Amino acid sequence: DSQVSAFGQVCSVHTWDQNVTVSHIGDAISGCPAAERGDLTLHRVQLVPRRWHPQFAASWRRYAYVLPLTSESEVDVELMSRDLETLVGESLPYSALAYGQIETQDDECVLHHAAATLITIPANAEGGDGGSISG
Repeated sequence: DSQVSAFGQVCSVHTWDQNVTVSHIGDAISGCPAAERGDLTLHRVQLVPRRWHPQFAASWRRYAYVLPLTSESEVDVELMSRDLETLVGESLPYSALAYGQIETQDDECVLHHAAATLITIPANAEGGDGGSISG
């Protein structure tokens, strides 16, 4: 997805070619431009049954949303946290904010934790110009 970062993302590669091994797949991913730039790190490649699906097999997901702010007064973090807490324990469709149709067996999930936090990125942070963000 455009402008989306993932940590611990699981993906799958399907092939009918019996000559392709997990080593071939690992080498291809590790040698891609994103990996060479340091934007992508491969942790493990393993063979799984063909019926396995990364989305449907996930037992949990963690999302963090970063909202760029020009000043800390733009958002009431305590109010945002209180509003988010009202959703904890609710069964919610995780595809509600998705673009387009999501291929899924069931898009319901239970939110176990939700909070807003104000953080400041130092002006000397790599690629950052300083400022506060809420996420």
